[in-house]
Amino acid sequence: MKLHFAVVAPLLAGVLACVPAFGDGTEEQPWDRISDALLPLSLAATGYELLQDDPYGRETGRRMADTMIITTGTVLLTKDVVHSRRPRPSTEVDGFPSGHTAYAFALAEAVGAREPKARPWLYVYAAAVGWSRVELNRHDWDQVIGGAVLGYLIGHQTGRGRWRLLGHRDEQATLADRGRLSLGASSGFGARYDFSF
Repeated sequence: MKLHFAVVAPLLAGVLACVPAFGDGTEEQPWDRISDALLPLSLAATGYELLQDDPYGRETGRRMADTMIITTGTVLLTKDVVHSRRPRPSTEVDGFPSGHTAYAFALAEAVGAREPKARPWLYVYAAAVGWSRVELNRHDWDQVIGGAVLGYLIGHQTGRGRWRLLGHRDEQATLADRGRLSLGASSGFGARYDFSF
């Protein structure tokens, strides 16, 4: 099995969280680095996958991009409609759902659908992102859980290619993506029979 950057990125974020911060003298906690690494690593992983020579890697990149775009729109729309207050002392009303958590769980599910052996590690990272949002007092638990559920639902659809925004499938990746074989046959009497396995 070829190791994709999309799988390595969450592990890299975990390692970065354990490395002490140097420089500006502020007391940055590991939780800050776990949350802050999410977007740059996700963008880097998506770009890397899109530039792959193999069709499976490019398709993974497309699905990651679809996941990020759909998650962004859905989270922003939901925040605008719900107006949930963030934890005190903040007066901001964009707390529900947690966007960081939604991204983390959406990408964990979408990439996990493509790389099932990596799914547990992707979910460990997603859970750490969710925990960090509460630990940093950026969100309440209900906002984080809402983000996780929303992210999972989006990732479930985009990871399996059901919700698509970018491009067409690579021919070689189609059968492996669907995980099933579809056959069609026609009788001489105008009837068509389709079978999915």
